[in-house]
Amino acid sequence: MQRTKQWLDERFQKTSNDGIYIAHQPIYGFRKGYCDYGLYDRYVLTYQIIQILLRHQFSSILDVGAAEGYKASLVKKIFDVEVIASDLSTEACKRAKDIYKIPTVVADIHNLPFKDNEFDVVLCSETIEHVSDWKVALEELLRVSAIMVIITVPNDSIQDTQNSIDENQRHINSFSSGDFEYLKSRVFKIIHKRMVSKLLLILAVIAEASPRDYLKTALIPRFFVDIYNKLLSLWKVLTGKRLMAALITIDSIVCKLIPFYRSHQFVIYKRDESVLKNQKINNISAKQIIDYKVSYFRLDQKSN
Repeated sequence: MQRTKQWLDERFQKTSNDGIYIAHQPIYGFRKGYCDYGLYDRYVLTYQIIQILLRHQFSSILDVGAAEGYKASLVKKIFDVEVIASDLSTEACKRAKDIYKIPTVVADIHNLPFKDNEFDVVLCSETIEHVSDWKVALEELLRVSAIMVIITVPNDSIQDTQNSIDENQRHINSFSSGDFEYLKSRVFKIIHKRMVSKLLLILAVIAEASPRDYLKTALIPRFFVDIYNKLLSLWKVLTGKRLMAALITIDSIVCKLIPFYRSHQFVIYKRDESVLKNQKINNISAKQIIDYKVSYFRLDQKSN
């Protein structure tokens, strides 16, 4: 964990040649760059998390593995509830505080420094595939939540990431749709959803219209990557936010019909009677998710 923390701290200080912080999440907006690849994956996961929250009443949420605070900040904006962003990385927590002005806590997911049932909702997105003991981590997420835990993880095998150029990006754990079923013996209700259709992904990459580097782990041959990069100007003219928003909106339907997908979402309910319709907030569209953004951030900027 110490080695992972060191790598994460270095990653969350990463800047471009012109000094702009390179984010993990698409914090600067659609086609604005300076973030990791995979806009579609990140937008779909965020959209589906918000859709779950829209169906419930809650007053507090803890985001574990929050990175620079993108999802936590969006939840704060939409629902106006108490939000805490937590991450193993000290630098990630600094970015969340500086960029979004939200409270942060540096913590190891295996030993969270919070009271039992302290938060109505606990969110953990794309994190437990990296931890040394995911069952211990899951117990901690359940312990500090009062109503429910929302988890997203990749739908892949450990072998899928073994050839990754950076060993710190490899997954230690892999998950299937039934891996949390053992919790039902403790009277927890579990809802599983498929997300990020592989069939829609190629259209999403075209809509993103960002230059792609050829990676030795890529499934797409170099020839097609070169063609894609040469046609970027065309993609930008023919596609845009409308196409991306449409793909995000229909993603769960396509995944339900054709089980060829990249991510799992699990919602684990601790108290079934707490599942109440939230009447105060209207539906949030995929375009609203895409439009959520901040100005370019430099590491010499500080929060007030």
